Amino acid sequence: MTVDRNFLDLFWAISGQDRTKRYEAIEQLLSSLTDNNGKAKPEYVDYTKERLVKGLKSFSTDARIGFSQTLCSLLCKHPSLVTNSQLLELFNKHIYSTAASSTKEEKSVKYAYILCPRVLCEADRVTQLKLDQIKPVVDRFLSLSSTSNLKAEILSVSQLLVSKLPPKLVHKLFSDFAQKVWQLFSLTDSELLGDQLLFLLRLRRRLKGLDVGGLPASFDLSSKMFRRKLIKSFQHSTGDTILSLVDEAVEQTALKTIWPKLSGLLCDENASVRCRKTLMQIASHIICQHGDDWTRYILSEPVILVLIRQMSKPTLSCFEDACSLMRQCLQTVCAPYTKKRAAVVQPAEPMDSDDGRRSTSPSTLFSCFAEFHPTCDLICAHSAPKPLQFLMNFAHQAIGNEALVSYANKLVRLFIQPKSFTVGHPDLDAIDQNVLRSFAAFQLQRVLWCILRPPTSSVLLGSIEQFLTFFVTFGLTIYNLPLPAEYQSETPIGRSVANTCWLSFFRLLTQLASHSEGAVQKSHDKVPAPHSLLSDSLLLVTKAITELLDATIDQLETSVPRLSSHLHQSISLLKKARSEDKLGLAMANLHAVTLLYYLSNPSDTLNVLIDDLAECFKRRRNCHKGHPLNDGGPAWPSVLTDVVLGLISNPSIMLRSFARTLFDQLIVSGDASKECVRLICDVSNIRVDRRSVKKVDGDDEEEAEGLIAFSDEELDTAEEKDDADEELDAETGPNSEISEDKEVNETESDQSEQSISDPESDDDLEEQIDMDEAHLTSFRERIKTALGPAALGEDEVDSTSYREFTDAEMFAQDEALAAAFRANRLSTPKRTIAERARSLGQLKMRCLDQFECILQHSSQPEVFWPTITHMLNLAKEACVAERKTHPTEKQDPTRNLKKLRQRLSDVARSGDLPGLQRVLEILKRVTSRGLNLESQLTKATLALPNVAETLATVTTAIVDASKVGSPQPYYLNVITAITQFVFHVASACSEPEGLLVTVSEPLLEEFLIYVTSTRKSSIAGGFFLTLLHQSQVFATQATPLMLDAFFKFLESASSSNKAPDGAQLFAHTNCCNALGMLFQALAEKRYDDSYFSKVPKRIFTRSIRFLSGLDYDSVEDVRCFVWFSKLSVATAVFNLLTWATKVARKQGFELILEPKLIQILRNLPCKSVIRKPARKFANFFNQSVNAEGLSKEEKQAIKAQRKQARRARRKEKALLRQEKLVALNKSKGAERVKTTQNGIEKPKARKPLKTGESHHVPSLKRKHTSYKRKDTKKQKLS
Repeated sequence: MTVDRNFLDLFWAISGQDRTKRYEAIEQLLSSLTDNNGKAKPEYVDYTKERLVKGLKSFSTDARIGFSQTLCSLLCKHPSLVTNSQLLELFNKHIYSTAASSTKEEKSVKYAYILCPRVLCEADRVTQLKLDQIKPVVDRFLSLSSTSNLKAEILSVSQLLVSKLPPKLVHKLFSDFAQKVWQLFSLTDSELLGDQLLFLLRLRRRLKGLDVGGLPASFDLSSKMFRRKLIKSFQHSTGDTILSLVDEAVEQTALKTIWPKLSGLLCDENASVRCRKTLMQIASHIICQHGDDWTRYILSEPVILVLIRQMSKPTLSCFEDACSLMRQCLQTVCAPYTKKRAAVVQPAEPMDSDDGRRSTSPSTLFSCFAEFHPTCDLICAHSAPKPLQFLMNFAHQAIGNEALVSYANKLVRLFIQPKSFTVGHPDLDAIDQNVLRSFAAFQLQRVLWCILRPPTSSVLLGSIEQFLTFFVTFGLTIYNLPLPAEYQSETPIGRSVANTCWLSFFRLLTQLASHSEGAVQKSHDKVPAPHSLLSDSLLLVTKAITELLDATIDQLETSVPRLSSHLHQSISLLKKARSEDKLGLAMANLHAVTLLYYLSNPSDTLNVLIDDLAECFKRRRNCHKGHPLNDGGPAWPSVLTDVVLGLISNPSIMLRSFARTLFDQLIVSGDASKECVRLICDVSNIRVDRRSVKKVDGDDEEEAEGLIAFSDEELDTAEEKDDADEELDAETGPNSEISEDKEVNETESDQSEQSISDPESDDDLEEQIDMDEAHLTSFRERIKTALGPAALGEDEVDSTSYREFTDAEMFAQDEALAAAFRANRLSTPKRTIAERARSLGQLKMRCLDQFECILQHSSQPEVFWPTITHMLNLAKEACVAERKTHPTEKQDPTRNLKKLRQRLSDVARSGDLPGLQRVLEILKRVTSRGLNLESQLTKATLALPNVAETLATVTTAIVDASKVGSPQPYYLNVITAITQFVFHVASACSEPEGLLVTVSEPLLEEFLIYVTSTRKSSIAGGFFLTLLHQSQVFATQATPLMLDAFFKFLESASSSNKAPDGAQLFAHTNCCNALGMLFQALAEKRYDDSYFSKVPKRIFTRSIRFLSGLDYDSVEDVRCFVWFSKLSVATAVFNLLTWATKVARKQGFELILEPKLIQILRNLPCKSVIRKPARKFANFFNQSVNAEGLSKEEKQAIKAQRKQARRARRKEKALLRQEKLVALNKSKGAERVKTTQNGIEKPKARKPLKTGESHHVPSLKRKHTSYKRKDTKKQKLS
């Protein structure tokens, strides 16, 4: 028998331990048994049957499992390949009739006795067998019932047989065995009690009405006779046996009878690990399979406490099992709600399975955990699943509002009276009260977001008003204000807990802002609009604060100036804002959240910004009403933009999010002005250098006119208040990995390093950085001291063996960490270079979001085109900086500069320029604008009085952006796309000719240099080639220039006896490449041929005339000919002629080329590399002439004939080489040469002198030389 070696290797994979590879091998094996037509391969089938049956008695457990699974799959997928009689014969031949020669083989044969009936059951073949066929199999199988280590498997397989065989056969085959099992079940409480009970239950159910001696007529598990046995069965069983017992007990409702006692045994403090696992398996199976009622009954408080305790510490023996089962439960319960949907639909109901089972609902599971263990998410270890958070994240729409409100009330009570929740919970006794309160605040924020998650009606706000005001009430305790009577606590609220309340509330507002009304339907023309629910929530909270502070407002205004006027102002704005006015609504929302942040962290900057916002709102309303403005101050859009810039420099994510939303609405509304863009560009143009640093740090600080002055809020407030910043206090709460300053690392990765080139101040700079390093080292030591045992040593950073601390243990270190950070902020230098560079980089990176919004959503030309110009300039600078950072050649910077950059990397990276990729992504937004926006922008642009000047300015910026050395293709594609967009706008004019000439003038000037000038153009040639291939407007404008340059060069070369120099040849090559790219676009039907009529024919005719004037008899003249002097020139010229021939013939012109010239081009007396492109063109022209007028099928036939002719020629040459080689070997006695199938001979390869090195000789022309190494040092190293 001959089978494929790869086929045999599949059996090794089947018998291996890797389950994934095993399943893949089974699929490949089954598909290998038939051919493509579905016919069986006899040799493969016979070998597979024999091998699989023999494998049932393999010594390896994995091999037995793999072969049994494969045999079952074969019987199910290809039932005709193996009949029942053949299968039984194979069993008799390889298993039943073989004698064991050793104890090990005897053991494996016994396992095969068990596997044979299992295979018959799983393949559903047992129902097709008669009594005389199945009886020998069952008898040999039951003969092993006295073997102690096989009893469990025998009972398991017996259950399968009983459920598959007809009742009469079951009665005849298993009556005696059933009596033995019943006697053992009645008299003893062995480890097999659960398997025995399951066998007896299924046997009695199958033999309903038939008498089996000694067995009761029915098995009522709730009766007194079986209750004790059932409890013992649960205690002694494992794995699938427990799950089957649960199903049987639930079916007979016996679980309610035994559960009080069983749960007491399993939940006992002294219970074994086995009991813990049994409890977890029962609870998991009930949750996943038996619905809400049974889940409510099973998940009592002791059960939930045990489940959560097993997930509290990774060192517990049941930790991994508990996490796995809990994760499985949560995923099963949330599965109907986690499916991806294209649109918002109604929540899906859990699907019933075929046997009527269904998983519990998320609402029921949430209620159980929230009622009996509201702090379960805090107790769970970091790597363990958090039940309540998981349900709120993935099945929020299925949790009822009543359950959520009830849980919110529990969290409020936990925050106010944490001691009341620690009674009876030893896990909570060791946790600090501040940690419990921080957890309650963060968890309450998640609950409220689950309630308010859109779509939600504003009517629901009344029922949760107390929870919204809860954060503000306790957040105000930082000012030592008295709490209301219902919120009085036994222990005072610390500053860190108050800041946690503010942070939780700000997160909630940020989440509400991120889910807007337009978030479902994405459109290029629209941005998400603010949700009315957010405005109603802010109005409710602002009113509540006003009432809460009514009695203490005067006292509080000493710390928070003008708070009362700001509050009334915010209420007025929120009431005046209408839902139809998206910009006004966004302004009112931003005013309210800025006021809330100002209340939590007062500063003079925020005070001014709040007033500016209110003034902008007022002036905008007056403008819409037609009221004239009396003062000559700046326009409100520019002031509003200045406010946005001031807020996006703030460390708060909430303020930055609301500020971006406001700016989006400003752009969409069309109220933005050119001054708005100028303000943002001024910020983006700021550069950090030696002069600017000195100027900022100097006493006489003066701001340049026209630039936005921004302050480093984080550093300034560090000197004024030691505990105001919310990022510091965010560390005190659970899951505080979402910090307000998380964008620092994101911006640093995209920023290029700053180069400081002032050599005079290097000493001062190094001294400053030395101070920064010393400060940083001191700060690290304080952090290690505050972390205590959680701090890792330098040698443990990459270790995986260190102990994982729980959230509770980490929260206990919060106060020490907060003190360390406070001390750091108080001792930090006011304005170091690194901090200044980082703050500036963050601000400029955030300004890119504003530019992106303008390019994608603006329809105002006075806003759009200046932004395009600025981004093009920024792209060029980023490209140049990137090339300096990653140069193609090694550079040797000065020692001071290298040392400076190395030290700066320890503190912060400079943020002078954004990453090139980010800038190009923003510019690419121009191509994804909607048709409506594009139409509006085009109309508005063409209506400008200086439209030509505006578009020419953009074109000039495009030219400047293209002047970079060797740019990346993606960079050129983006610049080309912007150029096409400009041409598209100019082409929409009623009389586009004059406008296009003006717009194209900067580009055409550079292009003329590219194709004519003897000096190298500063623009990359790839830009022009890409533009010629993609833009018909530019191609039309550039064609006369290319033709003029091409013809002038031919005239100059024909009339002058002096050969052109290298610079002229380079310009001519550029011209030929440009014309070739144009003709390639015409051949691909990208452009309209009418604009380029007769151009290809003119190029072809003049070129052939130029070639015909050469004396080809003179070898010297041919080699000195201008087109044959360099490979690059010859390649460009003949490539141009090829494309010109294609296009001219498509246009219907007849091209003539003398056969003599074709023959000459095929055999030019010049270098072979130059002769190759000429020969390629001659062959192409000749073949295209012969194929002219033929159909597509005829052309394909000619192509096939040519291909066969080429093969024949290659074979003939190979035979000639073979004959010459054989003759040479005979005459010189050389080593014999092996002949391959295609006739090519190669001599034997010489034996390599060193390991891993071989020298193959391709032909006899190569001389064999001895292997010598002159460099003995390298030889020793190798």
